[in-house]
Amino acid sequence: MWVVLVAATCATACRAGSQGGGGADGAGTVEAPVTVAASLYPLVEVARLVGRPLVKVRSLSPVGTGPHDPLTAKEIGALAEADLAVVVGGGFQPDVEQRAGRRSGPTLRALEVPGAGDPADPRVWLDPVLMRRVVDTVAGALAEIRPTGKQQFLANAKRYKRGLLELDQLYRSRLASCSTRTFATSDPAFGRLAVRYRLVPQVVTDLIARVEPDSAGLADLKRTLRGQGIRAVLVSAPTAAEVVPTLDRAEITTQSLDRLEAVTEADQIEDVGYMRRMKRNLSSLRVALRCV
Repeated sequence: MWVVLVAATCATACRAGSQGGGGADGAGTVEAPVTVAASLYPLVEVARLVGRPLVKVRSLSPVGTGPHDPLTAKEIGALAEADLAVVVGGGFQPDVEQRAGRRSGPTLRALEVPGAGDPADPRVWLDPVLMRRVVDTVAGALAEIRPTGKQQFLANAKRYKRGLLELDQLYRSRLASCSTRTFATSDPAFGRLAVRYRLVPQVVTDLIARVEPDSAGLADLKRTLRGQGIRAVLVSAPTAAEVVPTLDRAEITTQSLDRLEAVTEADQIEDVGYMRRMKRNLSSLRVALRCV
């Protein structure tokens, strides 16, 4: 069950009621935006798109930082004071979660969304079906805090969920006819994505790490991967520096696979959102799986 405390509702309503120039009947009162502190890029996007224009979202993993970087003093303050916190849960971001646990207001944990399953694999956002449930739960929590915005939140959620449904259908159709269901990756982070679309991730980081950097060792790596039907290795940003040089020397094709945990400056400039980044992942998977 999502953890939702009610203390923030009164705090928000009281603060909102003190603003504006309304009379005794409250006419003319302008409610302050609901403030949300979200711990990770996909959760930031959900809160922003479901809540607009009634919500102000503060990212606890801003551009140029990783999900496990320590919070700044401003971020700690934003988390403590937000009307709602949205975090991953399961110990994925220990500093964030410990501080969220000391809040007086409501905190939602993505790993507690219905159907999330194994908490050992925290990346629910790599599964569009589970993301639809996250959207519903965020919309419900915002409506608890700001009842007057309920219809807006529900309408926004419906629109976003429609896009997630289309994304799920695109994955299913584009991965239906492939030469293999097994993909090689340098990163064990894509289990939920694999389970949803009946794929089998094969983590080859250890195999690559054992390669002798001479021509014979690189040739052995190439033969081993080719013998397993692997023509491309999917590489995430955190592991790229470790494995890409070796794979390049062995003439093994690499494709990028995005964890969607952080936002780069280029992403922000180009306004690249969740849907587009997930479609990029789909393109990489199709290359690795040799789909038609």
